[in-house]
Amino acid sequence: MNPPFTGASALKSFVRPRARNKAVLGSAVVAAFASVLSAGSAQAAVTSTTCAALAVDPSITLTVLDKTISNIVCSGDVFNNSNVLINFSVDGPIYEFSSDIIGAGTGPSTSGGISYLIAITGDQAFNSVALTAAGLDYTASKEIYSGGSLLATLGVAEETIFDADEFYTSLNIVDSWTVGGDSQFSTLEDINNLFTQKPGRAPSEVPGPLPLLGAGAAFGLSRKMRARIKASSVKL
Repeated sequence: MNPPFTGASALKSFVRPRARNKAVLGSAVVAAFASVLSAGSAQAAVTSTTCAALAVDPSITLTVLDKTISNIVCSGDVFNNSNVLINFSVDGPIYEFSSDIIGAGTGPSTSGGISYLIAITGDQAFNSVALTAAGLDYTASKEIYSGGSLLATLGVAEETIFDADEFYTSLNIVDSWTVGGDSQFSTLEDINNLFTQKPGRAPSEVPGPLPLLGAGAAFGLSRKMRARIKASSVKL
């Protein structure tokens, strides 16, 4: 039989349940935090897809850092002649073709295209857009739109730089290409979309109505305080 608790032993018996409760609570918080982290890692951003996957689920969205690509539409011979792989990198999307599918040989040309909406979710805007590609005896071009207006049309190794007062946070892109035809060695290995960014529009330095109202209220309050001080000094 254990002796009754006395003195320090009684104090320890009183403290330990509270300590255990805190430990249990701390463990629960840590477990909840870990579950949130695991859920976030399970929902990692999608950075690549294929035209075949988009044919099944056209709502696929790609995300890298502060940029997203949505409304992706594949057209032309990308379905019949190759399953184009779309990889979204920090610089922009890359279309990867298989040269043995879109490759050497004579006969009808192979044409296709990919369109999408690219947007910046942070506080920056697009600074420039460029188009590069790798292959032999092909054509490729890029059309850049904003709000339904055509901003620029680019060929391979061409770039457009927006003016300092142009702040586009989303752009509609239409890329198209043609391979083959009468050429015996026509190939297209990949197309690169290159986007650079710049700081977004600076906030206006003109004070808004709320700061002005605040200054007026402070001035009125100071007048009332001075009047009270003056009245109290007269009474004394």
